[in-house]
Amino acid sequence: MTSSSNELYSQIVDQTHSVIFIFDPDGKILFVNEFATKFFGYAKNELLEKNLLGTIMPERESTGRDLTTLIKNLTLNPEHYIYSTNECLQKNGDFVWVTWSNTPLYDENGSLCKILAIGNDITSRKLAEESYKKLLKLSQEEITSLSDELLAVKEQLQLETMEKTLLVKKQSELEEYLQHTEKLQAIGQLAIGIGHDFNNQLACIIGYADILLNRLQNEEVRHYVELILKAADRSSQLTAQLLNFARRRRTQKGLVNVHGIINDVVSLLSLSVDSEIEIRQFLSAEPPITLGDPVQLQNALLNLAVNARDAMPQGGQIIFTTERVELDHNFINNCPHEIEAGSYIKIAIIDTGKGISEDLQKRIFEPFFTTKETSEATGMGLSVVNDIVRLHKGVIDISSALDKGTTFIIYLPLADKQPVFLKERATRIIRAKRKARIMLIDDDDTARGLALDMLADSGYEVESCADGIEAIRRYRGSWSNTDLVILDMIMPKMSGYDTFLAMKEINPEITAIIASGHSLGENGRKILKAGVCSFLQKPYAMSDLTQQVAACLAGKPEAVQVVAP
Repeated sequence: MTSSSNELYSQIVDQTHSVIFIFDPDGKILFVNEFATKFFGYAKNELLEKNLLGTIMPERESTGRDLTTLIKNLTLNPEHYIYSTNECLQKNGDFVWVTWSNTPLYDENGSLCKILAIGNDITSRKLAEESYKKLLKLSQEEITSLSDELLAVKEQLQLETMEKTLLVKKQSELEEYLQHTEKLQAIGQLAIGIGHDFNNQLACIIGYADILLNRLQNEEVRHYVELILKAADRSSQLTAQLLNFARRRRTQKGLVNVHGIINDVVSLLSLSVDSEIEIRQFLSAEPPITLGDPVQLQNALLNLAVNARDAMPQGGQIIFTTERVELDHNFINNCPHEIEAGSYIKIAIIDTGKGISEDLQKRIFEPFFTTKETSEATGMGLSVVNDIVRLHKGVIDISSALDKGTTFIIYLPLADKQPVFLKERATRIIRAKRKARIMLIDDDDTARGLALDMLADSGYEVESCADGIEAIRRYRGSWSNTDLVILDMIMPKMSGYDTFLAMKEINPEITAIIASGHSLGENGRKILKAGVCSFLQKPYAMSDLTQQVAACLAGKPEAVQVVAP
């Protein structure tokens, strides 16, 4: 799960029926989940940055115990207070009893920096215990006369004990899932870093192969170079898909081509399946457009596809199908979740694997439930898939039988309007019609050298800079002779966005192209709104670069603008 995963992660934490706090060694509250705010009767801003004592905890319990000492001992010796119980205070003045599971969190130096506390209300159990103790002090005659009450109290205690055992188990599973999510986020960040560097290397392969192809006359040798370009371009597409999957970001709603999402999932899945598994597609939905977040939808479909792969250790088929359907009120009335009647895209992911029994199908979307070994899964996959589908106002269903395979069916609402599709990648290299002067800014020596060679080979005069600060200094003295600026979006000393704004102060009529190995995203859209002529996705071919340069110099960037989703 990805980032995008952050919103789902927050929803899981907020919706769990446990009180969750994170506080520092001084007792200052750093995080509180939504359930805790409802339980104690506070708004989040009334708790954050406040101390535990004086808000949710009195300085002394009704028993007389000093809770100031308890908090102090907890932060000094957290290993001795993994579990603790104390009286708490709600905003309305009511006292409640809470049992806590405390997890110390350490910084990179090994010092205690935070404590994660997950608590559950045991007030009713405490009251039952007190009643039980009072009953034990009665005479035998009084106990006999109150036998029914005694039995009820004992049954209540047994019930509370069972509930406590279940809650402790769920707390442990939640903590394990949170740790697993943090690991996935770390892996995602590593993948983003590696993908960015790999994109720079691919840019060199594609760029110099383009230059070579443009100069070669021998058709046989040209054919070999074309094969190199095809392989590099395919690698570039796979890298972009992996970066989109790994990148953490906020949920974004937009028009999504479901067929494009499925094609991306198949590309990623093909990297991890045996040759004995055949992947097939029958995509007939027209139009295949829904409103939603492409990364979340990709995560959901990829999760289902990976489950299908795992269900076929001996091989088989994974089949993706789509069709447009009309869901009437009869379907809606029998649906387990509230959805509206209308036009939907029906997505089916079918496998020929070992299948799922009818009993397990009833629990398949429960949080923490899994049929895999604990080491192989957290049990959150299908629960998260279900959440994603419901967030997109859709519904998911399952049909399966042992030894006959499994089919997951997703219904997503058809979008009311259709997108304007972007132009295809440029294929023709455009030569300079005049000796235009270009300033090129990129902190990566290899990428900068490649772009310089491409532009020079196309007939442009190029001045290159390694960072934004150097570029601004030079631009201040040469802006009147500079026709176009091409700058990288992510640079260490000064970002492309800040560099562009500084240059625009020098020359309000500046013409610029922004280039990046990352997809357009919010930062890219922000810089386009600020006045940048167009966005160039790395790695790019020589034809992409020269056509965008020619269009921007002619004042018509929309003619060839290549915009990432």
